[in-house]
Amino acid sequence: MGKRGLVLCSVTNVLVFLIGCGLICAGLVVWLSVFPDMFVKELKKNKVLGTNDDGSLNDFTRSWMDSSGLRQNFYFFNYTNVFGIVDRGAKPDVHEKGPYAYKKMTVYEEYTFENGSDELAYRYRTSYYFDAENSCATCRPDDVFLIPDPVFQILMDLTSSYDKICDLLGIVVGELLGGAPASGTEFCTQTLPLLDQEGKIAKFLHQVPSFIGVGIDVFDRYGPFVAVKVEDFLFKGYQDPLFDQFLAKLAEFINSLDLQVPILGALHLPVLTAPSIHLFYNNSVSDTYSILTGLNNYLDIGKVVSFTDNNGTATNGSSLPEQWYPRLLDALG
Repeated sequence: MGKRGLVLCSVTNVLVFLIGCGLICAGLVVWLSVFPDMFVKELKKNKVLGTNDDGSLNDFTRSWMDSSGLRQNFYFFNYTNVFGIVDRGAKPDVHEKGPYAYKKMTVYEEYTFENGSDELAYRYRTSYYFDAENSCATCRPDDVFLIPDPVFQILMDLTSSYDKICDLLGIVVGELLGGAPASGTEFCTQTLPLLDQEGKIAKFLHQVPSFIGVGIDVFDRYGPFVAVKVEDFLFKGYQDPLFDQFLAKLAEFINSLDLQVPILGALHLPVLTAPSIHLFYNNSVSDTYSILTGLNNYLDIGKVVSFTDNNGTATNGSSLPEQWYPRLLDALG
């Protein structure tokens, strides 16, 4: 090949290089300017919660409400040396088992578009079903585990000092009387003396922290641990032996004092039935939420405008209702 051929090849290579650079630049321009605009237009057009012209839900809304394929996995730790932990302070020896897979089904039972379809108000029902196929080979919902008793932890926290007990009783009495919860100091220094002129209750309250700690072995042979089935702990609920015994002993002690309440006469407490303990609700109905559909601004889609719980308590504008905050947590800090 002569010099002329080499020159032509060089020119061709340069032209190919320049054309390639031009195509890359053109692609970048399209990617950085044209494509984002097309993407945003697509979002504004199709990614909006709403209906089709015939009144049916559009594809985006149907996919948002579709809960098929949702699954929740749970892992449990079985404490195998509870007596060593309680008696000798041994390091916990645990055995992990799982996953216990549950299908999560969400059905939107009520939904309405409001304010010119700018808002969607809805409530849904959530149900869980044991999924044996995606669980471990030996996992069954009726498997029993020894786990730390959550009721014991709560009771120890709420009754760890005389002041906390006073705070708790002030809240309970306030709720029973339909008024605002009394402060712990106010209850124990003003209200309690009216009910307990001989000081028997006050003396008992000072003993409660040690009463809980020392009496735990009497309440249940596993101490601060509880044997519970997987499905009971998660959804169905179980009766905590410590809770039952605590309420029974408390009622027995109060009744033995033979207290005389002004106007009401003798104070007699029935043995209360302890509520069942579980982590989640199955087949439960949610609160009613109102969210933005993204019709006016696609960036606002899903923002919560308001909610009303199942007791009828609603938000006040952009502020949460006062009843939404647990009084117990506010009082105990």
